[in-house]
Amino acid sequence: MESATMSRRGGRRRLAVAIVAISMGLLGAGASPAQADDASVLAAVESHDAAFTVVGRQVAVASQTLARTHRGGPLLGALARTRALIIATRKAVLGQQASTPTGAAARSASIRTLSYFENSIISLYRGTRAAITGHRVTALALSRRAEAQAKLAQAAGDQAVTLFRQAGLSPHTTSP
Repeated sequence: MESATMSRRGGRRRLAVAIVAISMGLLGAGASPAQADDASVLAAVESHDAAFTVVGRQVAVASQTLARTHRGGPLLGALARTRALIIATRKAVLGQQASTPTGAAARSASIRTLSYFENSIISLYRGTRAAITGHRVTALALSRRAEAQAKLAQAAGDQAVTLFRQAGLSPHTTSP
């Protein structure tokens, strides 16, 4: 009986750690004047950074609440708000046109980052619902999937930062 309790706690902790790690800043930038259209792409990428910071903190607090009290509603709400921000940011980026080939590549990498990040949040949302309803194995599998998608998002984000710098812009990243 004790080992079953320990594995449930360990599963909840892993889910909580994955949620916090993914939500605490896969995006970040700060534009300096360069080519106007490339700068507008970067501005679109960073347009919701403050909101991402706020919702990231909400996700962190809600994941601790889930681990302590088994109440998942606040976490599900915070994950839904995170996804809404991702969608809004992606729409803003899609509405911009880069002026250089490097800027276009940076825009493409930014869109990939947002897509991977959204997929990660979706997996976390589904994993949280599975954990709440007692489906521990499913929750763990979805947590692992979310971590893999977060790694892809981080790699694409790193590539986007490099490409924005090559385009003559000065993004500054926030470390997760």
